[in-house]
Amino acid sequence: MRTCPLNYETVGDPHDPWVLWFHGLFGCGADWRSFAQALPGRYHLLIDLPGHGHSATIVESSWHRCVAELIEALVEPASSLSVVGYSMGARVAMGWLCHTLRQVDRAVLISGHPGLQQVSEREHRLQVDTERAAHLMQLGTQNYLHQWYQSELLQEIHLAEQSETLIARRARNESASVAAAMVGLSTGQQPDYVSDLGKRARHITWVAGARDARYVALLQRAHRKMPGSDLKIAPTVGHQVHLLQPQWLHRVLSDALPLAA
Repeated sequence: MRTCPLNYETVGDPHDPWVLWFHGLFGCGADWRSFAQALPGRYHLLIDLPGHGHSATIVESSWHRCVAELIEALVEPASSLSVVGYSMGARVAMGWLCHTLRQVDRAVLISGHPGLQQVSEREHRLQVDTERAAHLMQLGTQNYLHQWYQSELLQEIHLAEQSETLIARRARNESASVAAAMVGLSTGQQPDYVSDLGKRARHITWVAGARDARYVALLQRAHRKMPGSDLKIAPTVGHQVHLLQPQWLHRVLSDALPLAA
């Protein structure tokens, strides 16, 4: 990897097939460490996206800047290159896929919005995320997270045993940094990527939780427009598949990501 303004950690041998990992809002690259360690025979790059983890000092987040920085940094030769992303990270992965000149073998996109089709929808979503960012600044990270995890989309993790541990870990992120990313990396900032994605990766696996009805419908639409892609539905969970169905997701990833020859 070239000099990259984004922090990252690595797991494995750089001579093996490369896998890039992009986390969700309030997360960091280390969220994926247990998955990377359980998937040998691959070289894993666990990236802290702008405003998160050790990339928290990058507060001037913007959709195009984030994607451009990843394209500039990730130019090293690799025999094989794949990407995994969750939620915000899945959306960043889509942006990177659609603009990089690299040939990408596999993409596993978990609970990621493929993009709003209408400009008016994107403008509305950006306004919503701008208001959410202001609310985050007002409450502070920990108080905001308690409210956020009670939302319909994420409520299941609030009920799970690990919720307090997760909130404590997520609360290490600075409010101002995440608020900037919330606006700069908003769904309202990204185009609808579905029509371009099929041209940019040899194979795409869409993943959604069975109880996340909105995202199941979104990814079914994307899957129909990309007949060569796969759609995997995780049983008994909603949006946060990687947290609540890790063993199921590990099997999906193990099947999807290339191994060293």
